[in-house]
Amino acid sequence: MADQNLSLKELSQTIAVQTDILTNALSQHGEPNPSFNVAGPSTYPFIPEVQAARSILVECASKLLQLANGPEDFIVKSSLQHRYNFVVMAALVRYKILETVPLDGSISYADLAAKVGLPENRIFRFLRYARALHLFYEPKPGFVAHTSFSAAAVKKRTLQAFMTFGHEQTSNVNRKIFEVLEKYGDSQSIEETAIFAAYDIERGQTFWDFCETDGEGDKKGWRMRMAADCLEAGSSAPTFSDSHVHAVMDWDSLGDATIVDVGGNSGHTSIALAKGHLQLKIIVQDLPGPREAFEKLITDELRSRVTFQAHSFFEPQPVREADVYFLRVILHDWPDKSAIDIVRQLVEVMKPTSRITLMESIVPESDENMPSTVMHLISALDIEMMTNFNSKERTMQQWCDLMKAADKRLVLKSVGQSPGSALTGLVFGFE
Repeated sequence: MADQNLSLKELSQTIAVQTDILTNALSQHGEPNPSFNVAGPSTYPFIPEVQAARSILVECASKLLQLANGPEDFIVKSSLQHRYNFVVMAALVRYKILETVPLDGSISYADLAAKVGLPENRIFRFLRYARALHLFYEPKPGFVAHTSFSAAAVKKRTLQAFMTFGHEQTSNVNRKIFEVLEKYGDSQSIEETAIFAAYDIERGQTFWDFCETDGEGDKKGWRMRMAADCLEAGSSAPTFSDSHVHAVMDWDSLGDATIVDVGGNSGHTSIALAKGHLQLKIIVQDLPGPREAFEKLITDELRSRVTFQAHSFFEPQPVREADVYFLRVILHDWPDKSAIDIVRQLVEVMKPTSRITLMESIVPESDENMPSTVMHLISALDIEMMTNFNSKERTMQQWCDLMKAADKRLVLKSVGQSPGSALTGLVFGFE
């Protein structure tokens, strides 16, 4: 990331090499190559050489595109275009455009407009923007059809929650960032945040309490359901995939063990873990809201080993002496004081051999230690944590310091990460 002298030629040569490695690896494993065709794959397989080549390719292609644009064009285009990505994606979901366009054919703009109840001119303009992102294409004038990119959000409907959330966040919450910063400065209070200001959340609640109770009648809890969908969708994307959970620690060495998935939402990660390690018994804990999503995901064959327990992690932990208390992207939602309180509830019930395993982003101490595309992603998460919770993504040292502040006996036992993952497993236990 620190190399400021990369040339277009050097980048293009690296791209050519990594493209060959990637396509050859896919072919050798009998996997299809990426394509805009509607039948093309929606994600990459979790094959180490595929993920390694893909990561380098994304990094170099991103730098090549930025250099090809040049500084002035990059700033102008980024400032103009990115703000409308959210609007158009939200429109595709809100007006059910994604599912109204058939997966196995095309539809005229006139017919599409009639079916979704919008003026044809407005539909056309939304879709013209979407086509520029390779979401849809025109097989012939006046008609629109899916690409693999737009079809992915139909085949995996939880992706639509992500598309909606982007617009929700930018239109309501992000406009409050500067107001809150100038009023509260470097506050550590979860109540002095842009998200509290945007939705006028009652003090004494957490954001997640608000998500549980917002709405009336059948709409009550809709934000929590959307959050569950976002987490499920994100957990299948290669960078944040649940498949990476297998590398965070040596699960098989635990034998017949009890795992508590603290704040596990719909249980999507626990389900992946249980499928790969048949000896584990897993208890998914969260507020009552995600139970409905859990029941939809859990299969009959896993029901005896993976269960849901309604629980707030700020309350005393009901499962004593579990082998592992597992927290996947939980503590990054909370400022230090709250995160320490969460960990202390676990320390109170740990046996000498228990582990607290975190699966979190690790902010590098230097830009040189991370590709810029990964740094961009982690930095986006960090700004979101600041905006929503006055929390942050942490460096390795900050994670160790946090755990030590919760209990001085907690030390880092091991670190695990699989290729292509933005998340790292940090295993803590008593020294």
